Amino acid sequence: ILTTYVPLRGSTPRAVTSCAVMSGLLVPGAALVLNDGTGMLSGAIALGILALGLVQRLSGTSVCG
Repeated sequence: ILTTYVPLRGSTPRAVTSCAVMSGLLVPGAALVLNDGTGMLSGAIALGILALGLVQRLSGTSVCG
């Protein structure tokens, strides 16, 4: 998820809005779930959070509507 914010070599960097950054903030959120939780359920929740962020980032949909 975080690497999708790095521009490809030779391309011009695009402006990143605060709404687009929300999918990147899901990465530390998933880390917090893994850190606080125990067992298989916290791993499944963290994986779901990361999948949601990746789908949102790759599809280009905005969190802000």
